Amino acid sequence: MSIEMRAFWAALFAGCFVVGATFLLGKLEAPSPGASKLPAEAPPALNSEIAEGGKSYQYSCARCHASDGYGNDKQNVPSLVDEDMSDGEMVVEIEYGENRMPSFDHQYDLKQTQSIVRYLRSLD
Repeated sequence: MSIEMRAFWAALFAGCFVVGATFLLGKLEAPSPGASKLPAEAPPALNSEIAEGGKSYQYSCARCHASDGYGNDKQNVPSLVDEDMSDGEMVVEIEYGENRMPSFDHQYDLKQTQSIVRYLRSLD
C-alpha cells in the first residue's frame, strides 16, 4: 500500500474517531442539577387519548363516581383516583362491572376502556 493510501486511511480513521467521540460525549453529558428526567409535557397522542378517556368517563362514570373521580361516600361509591388497583384490574372492572357497577364492555372497546384508565391516572 502506498504512503498516500496509508495517509488517506489514517486521516479517515482519525476523522471518524473524532466525530464518533464528539457524538458520544454530547449524548453522555451529565444533566444539570434539578433537571427533570421526564418531558415537560406528555406527547400529543397521549394527551389526545387522555382527553378521549375524559369524555367517556364524564359520559358513563361521572354520575356515580363524581366528575372529579373521587366517588360519593354517602352512596358508598368508591373513589377511582385513590384506587390502588392496577391498570389491568381497572380495565377488567370497567369492562365487566362489579357489585352495583354495571359492565361497559358493550359500550367501549379495549382501547377506549384503557383511555378511561389513563384519564383516571392523570387525575392523581
